[in-house]
Amino acid sequence: MELAPSILTLMALVLFLGGAMKGATGVGLPIIAVPVLAIYLPLPLAIAVIVVPGLVTNGWQMWRHRSDRPSRETMMSIPLGTTVGTAVGVWLLASLPARYLDLGVALAVGIFLASRLARPDWRVSEELGRRLAPPAMFFTGLTQAATGISGPVVVMYWSSLGLSREAFIFGVSLVFFVAGVLQWIGMVIAGLFGWHELWLSLLAVAPSTLGIPFGEWLARRLNMVWFNRIILATLAVMAVQLVLSALPA
Repeated sequence: MELAPSILTLMALVLFLGGAMKGATGVGLPIIAVPVLAIYLPLPLAIAVIVVPGLVTNGWQMWRHRSDRPSRETMMSIPLGTTVGTAVGVWLLASLPARYLDLGVALAVGIFLASRLARPDWRVSEELGRRLAPPAMFFTGLTQAATGISGPVVVMYWSSLGLSREAFIFGVSLVFFVAGVLQWIGMVIAGLFGWHELWLSLLAVAPSTLGIPFGEWLARRLNMVWFNRIILATLAVMAVQLVLSALPA
């Protein structure tokens, strides 16, 4: 497949913007990049292109904000809950139409957004946050495997804890990293990620990672009120994307 230089430039710009969003908020690379890449590439290839940039950018942000990591109990629940949820998600993917799963996640996001708009100061206590970590990670793995989109669940959980920007970014990056590793393994087993996909994914690392410092620079000029507004707006975009993907073609 040969693409015109203008299309390749557009793809690089989209990856840069996705990296900038990731640097500013901890989320955004797949949300921005995959829909545009899928216009010019088959969807499995568009998803494969994001695999290595996702692992690199999430690993980078985990390292940058490692001093703000959550409690040991919360961190231990991430790989276990995500792995179990992934196994169940694969089973659901084979058993249920994806649109039902997309609508279910979109409904949950809508309820969460409504509650945050009604009570902007609502937060989950530290103790309740630890108790909610295993089921939250379970549903992260489930939605990632069943729909390819785990961002809404991840952002809902971590934003409800009332964390600082740095702790929030570490938390979501850790979850996305674990989910990304599991997704990569699954794609390799399914024959969707070979040497060709690896090469393209490696090429996508540069524009994605270059966007992160720019996003971090922007974020340093945002107060927490605006940061939280951007997170909620990102969630709303995710919910709309899920609803649109669930509508009949």
